[in-house]
Amino acid sequence: MYGLKVPPEYKPVFNASVKNGKVPVITADNPYRVELMTWGLMPFDSEDPLIASKLTNARAQTIQAKQPYCDMLDKKRCVIIMDGFYVWKEMYNVTTPYRVVRADGNPFTVAALWDDWKQEGTEQSFFKTFSMVTVPAFKLTEHYNDRMPAILNDDERIKWLDDTLPVDAAVDLLKTQDPADYRIYRVSNLVDDLEVNTSRIIRELDLPTPGDTLSLFD
Repeated sequence: MYGLKVPPEYKPVFNASVKNGKVPVITADNPYRVELMTWGLMPFDSEDPLIASKLTNARAQTIQAKQPYCDMLDKKRCVIIMDGFYVWKEMYNVTTPYRVVRADGNPFTVAALWDDWKQEGTEQSFFKTFSMVTVPAFKLTEHYNDRMPAILNDDERIKWLDDTLPVDAAVDLLKTQDPADYRIYRVSNLVDDLEVNTSRIIRELDLPTPGDTLSLFD
């Protein structure tokens, strides 16, 4: 869809997390090639590998003021390619997962920041990691979570990946999208197990979402 070269080692990831698989990313350095990166940012100069679990998401509203994100906004912008993301609804102390996708089924891109991290004690062992940018949730998901990925349309994606675009202009691209092109559906609780990575996770369950009205015979 994006005319990109994809690494031969790429494998689909149905349950992306810090622990689970490498995610397809496009960087400003290589806007026509997919790179595989790990979710959970490891800044170049970090000495603590555990910091990645604390740097999975970056809030758009504070991204220019917070370390380490502010240092990466100029030359370390990237986008994540995905075809859906998960949200959870809690009712009666039970948490239920849902998946948000484009209504037409097409993939989309989400703003992110990345960096190289050099493994201590090695000569050339670098790991590429990223942190996803989030914005306030749109109406489709605001009752599930108050945050969502910073989705970019095609024009915004091109601008975000242009490292000649000033930082202020790049940050202005980070806004909540119109939910009209998206839909939400119930998925299996398998998604709650970060060790599970199977297409069964994204299968739509034939159940009503919270707020749906049932007829007498449903």
